[in-house]
This record gives sequence, structure tokens and C-alpha cells, in this order.
Amino acid sequence: MRRQELPGTAPPVLVEGARPDDRPAVFEPMLDGWASQQRSRQLRPTTIDPRERSTPAVLGEAEDGPDRRPMSRHELQAFFDHADGRVQRTVDGGRKGAMAALRDTMMFKVMYAYGLRRGEVVRLDVPDLRPDPRVPQWGRYGSLHVRHAGSAGGRSTGERVVLSLPEFDWAVEGLRQWVELARPRMRGEAYPALWLTERASRVTGSYLDRRFAELRDELGFAKDLVPECLRQSYIAHLIDVGCPEPFVRAQVGHAVSSATAAAAPAGDGFRNAVPARMPDRAGAHREGGP
Repeated sequence: MRRQELPGTAPPVLVEGARPDDRPAVFEPMLDGWASQQRSRQLRPTTIDPRERSTPAVLGEAEDGPDRRPMSRHELQAFFDHADGRVQRTVDGGRKGAMAALRDTMMFKVMYAYGLRRGEVVRLDVPDLRPDPRVPQWGRYGSLHVRHAGSAGGRSTGERVVLSLPEFDWAVEGLRQWVELARPRMRGEAYPALWLTERASRVTGSYLDRRFAELRDELGFAKDLVPECLRQSYIAHLIDVGCPEPFVRAQVGHAVSSATAAAAPAGDGFRNAVPARMPDRAGAHREGGP
């Protein structure tokens, strides 16, 4: 018997290949499906979003598990170049979607440059952009207030502030351009989400997964690369240049040191590419010096 779609219903959100105990693969689509149901009942985003945020985090730190590896320097450069190229190709082809392509590449760059989990980056709001008085030239882009942090073993790691770092100043400028020039054109100024869809709703984690997979597959990269590998690359980057472990742990929101230590140094050229001043600069930034 064919299923009958009734008014006020939304199609199910299925996760291909997910196992019953595969919580990281199921949790975000579960929230997406719930949000779709609420939209089909004509609830406003300003009603749906706070309820979605209040959903308990039950994923644990599986995003940082041993099956997540840092991307190599070559993979990172090729991935971001390809994402940037998609924006230009869309513009040159006169097709719609250039703003969405720009949004996508900025989401991935912010995920890497601030060491964010997938659920953390999609739940950022514009007011979460905060100044750092020690770096006044960055204005409101001196740090990110992560209010919807991940969890460890079922317990919340709490909110945290992630500092913008000088070695990722390109992300600061990219955020500035997105917020001040591009995002206003998405027609969602009344909605606080940093990453808006064309319908002025919040981008979801499952969308981020799909877009990452498209770019990865177009490049012919290994299937084991997922968005969380960008976060692992950030951790490896800081460890590789000798940043103090407590600083790295505070930046990425790990509850225990072992979770941070599990991210092995990239060891493929980061050490030569990143200025040697990084450890001192990072420590001074966290402790109060410019």
C-alpha cells in the first residue's frame, strides 16, 4: 500500500548506511527531519531554532575518534581551491547559486580555521562573533562564542570562546566579507543564523555533509575524509607547531587531554609553512598579551 502524504507532514530524512548505534550519523539528520516537520506545520524559524538548540547533545566526542584523520597540506589546499573555484565557475556561467557556493566555502574555512565541530559551525549566530580587545584591528571578528558545544560521554563540555589566530587571519577577512557584504543579500537579516539558506533558514549539518562529500568526490579524494577532518587538521596544525596542549584543548573544547593528544601531528610541511612565532603568539593571546 502506497503511503499517503497528509497535510502537515514532511518526508522522512534517511541516512544511507547508518547503523542503529551510529549516533554521529543519525543525530543531525534526526534534528533535520524534526525541523522539516515543524516547518511543514508553518512554524516560524524563530520558534523552531531555539527548540532545536535545546535538544540534548548525546553524540559524545565521536567526531574526534580514531577514524578521523587530519587532512594533508596538499588535500587542504586542493579542497579550498576547488571550493573557491566553484564560486567563480557559478559566476562565470551566469547561474544561480553563487551566494550559496560562497557560503559553503566559508563554512568549511571557518570550521578549519577555528577547529569547530560540524554541529558547532552550523549553529553559529551573527552575535556569536565577538571582538578581542587585544587585537582591535580585527573588530568584531576577534573570537567566536561557541554556545552549542559538543559533548563528551553524554555530558556537555559547556560554552567556550575560540580565539581568532594570526596564522588564520585570512579567515577573519573572509568572515568580514561574508557578514558585511554577502550575507545581507540572502534576505534573512531578521534571522540570526550566520549561515543562511536561500529561504532564510539555517543551514543544517546534513547539508554540510553532502556538500563536503561532493567536493571531496570531485577531487577524487578518499571516502574516509569527512567534515570533521577539517577540525582534526586544525588540531594537528597547532600541535605540529608546538602550541601548548592546554591552549589547543581550550580552543577545540576537549574535556580531557587524551582527546587532544589523539590528533597526531600532520607532519607534512606545516612546520615549515607556519611561522615559528605561533606558540608564543598563541600563549600570549590566551594569557592577555597582544
